[in-house]
Amino acid sequence: MANLSISKAWDDSRPIIANDGNLMFAVALATIVLPGTLLFMMDPTAGDITAQSSEAAADWSMFLVSLIGGLIGIIGSIAISYLALTPGTTVGNALRRGLKRFWVTIGAVLIMMVPLVIVAIFAALVTVVAGGGDLEAMSRASSGELESMSGTVLAIVLLIVVVAVILAVRLSLLTPIIATEEHGPLQSLLRSWHLTKGHFWRLLAFFLLVAIGALLVLGGIGLIATLALALIFGDPEPMSIGALAYGLVSTVLQAAVTVVYLVMVARIYRQLSVDTVPHATVPDAGGD
Repeated sequence: MANLSISKAWDDSRPIIANDGNLMFAVALATIVLPGTLLFMMDPTAGDITAQSSEAAADWSMFLVSLIGGLIGIIGSIAISYLALTPGTTVGNALRRGLKRFWVTIGAVLIMMVPLVIVAIFAALVTVVAGGGDLEAMSRASSGELESMSGTVLAIVLLIVVVAVILAVRLSLLTPIIATEEHGPLQSLLRSWHLTKGHFWRLLAFFLLVAIGALLVLGGIGLIATLALALIFGDPEPMSIGALAYGLVSTVLQAAVTVVYLVMVARIYRQLSVDTVPHATVPDAGGD
């Protein structure tokens, strides 16, 4: 089992970001900033979980833009990981790699959902049995209306959360694996599961630190920027200059955090795979 050092992953990431960060951000600009800004312009409340859904949010065009943006983001994530692991490559090569491996990622995500679906079905059956088969009561219980069922509902939610966390950590190397290796969806998932064996708690701590850091950066800088924009534009309206400004600030910050995160995960992958995958196995995506 390979050793894992989060501090080494950060030390390895800094020169990569310094040297190739402009290339990675160019990818992030096309795959995160532009789709995200368009989404925000259509519905300025899209990023506010406390806001009421606007008319735009209920429109099919909103859903379509959100879906397309998410799919484009997958391509961008693969491309950024490829740039982080393939010195000297170009943005064009990285994007072609992302396009080539896009469907492998989709297949892997669908396979990942199977355990969660199984757990959800099992949890639903347990809840129904515990409630004596009263489906209406189960519905009220899930909303917290039945005090007698709150413990069962809580246990089910915790079970689903635990399974989701385990899958998220053990399969966290999926993107760099798909970016640099030639496995199919299932093989890529098994590869991540194998590489992360014995490193669960350290990886979990890393992801918690990343989440806290991202919240501080996005929350702190985002709050300052939002206050400044509010003084200039007021509350953003759909398809307005104000919405464009808000969207750009929000998505640029998101892109910066995403680039750092993906590079770190790529370097963690390199550490854990160094004994099994030599650098020379990374395929050439062709010239521009």
